[in-house]
Amino acid sequence: MSSSQKIEFAFEHLRSEVDEPKEFWQLLLRINADFSIVVGNRIFYTEPDFPLVEFASQALNWSRKQGSDFLYTSMESEEEPLIGFYLENDRFRAYSPHQEFQSASTIEKQDLLVAISSLAEELRLKVKSELAIELDLENLSERWK
Repeated sequence: MSSSQKIEFAFEHLRSEVDEPKEFWQLLLRINADFSIVVGNRIFYTEPDFPLVEFASQALNWSRKQGSDFLYTSMESEEEPLIGFYLENDRFRAYSPHQEFQSASTIEKQDLLVAISSLAEELRLKVKSELAIELDLENLSERWK
């Protein structure tokens, strides 16, 4: 049985190219940041111009349903999934075609849910304070049903 590791979704250098905040697709694809997924203490995935709102809205929607695998696909990428968390015996294994390493460890479901919730809250606050945009991730995530 593999060991379990903590996970963190980290971002910095938040930026916006949103012209019209009421346009759904602009909120999803034009608010970007330098994004990393940290598994254990190592960077598992990193992307310098990542559509963070698109990822966070899909992650929130998945966290509400908590089905099996969480598979993030982006409108800006041909890779499917771009990031995946595959369910294995009540734990999740992280995957990306662009991953920095292949982890032998898995992630506890609760740790993944906490990381998603923390990302969503931090994103809401920083988009409002740094970009002056009110972000309703719950409404955006509903569109992924």
